[in-house]
Amino acid sequence: MEHFPVPALTDDQKAQLEQSARKIILTRENHLGATIADLYDPKKMPADLRKAHEENDALLESFYRETPFKDDEERLAHLFERYVEMTTKH
Repeated sequence: MEHFPVPALTDDQKAQLEQSARKIILTRENHLGATIADLYDPKKMPADLRKAHEENDALLESFYRETPFKDDEERLAHLFERYVEMTTKH
């Protein structure tokens, strides 16, 4: 991940992300017959799948900092700051 400011993850964090990803996959399997387009249409996305993704997002964000980002603008600003730090170290 040389081009994206991903924090160094511990083995425990990697395991948590793996478990979260499995939950997303298993939740998608609850909707057999639905296409990816159906599942990820913002107007039609099943509530359980949306929840699984929201939990995954919150988990991943917790690896960047302790407090959640208030919005996408704050999240992007944080990521750009990390990117600048990452690219100016070389």
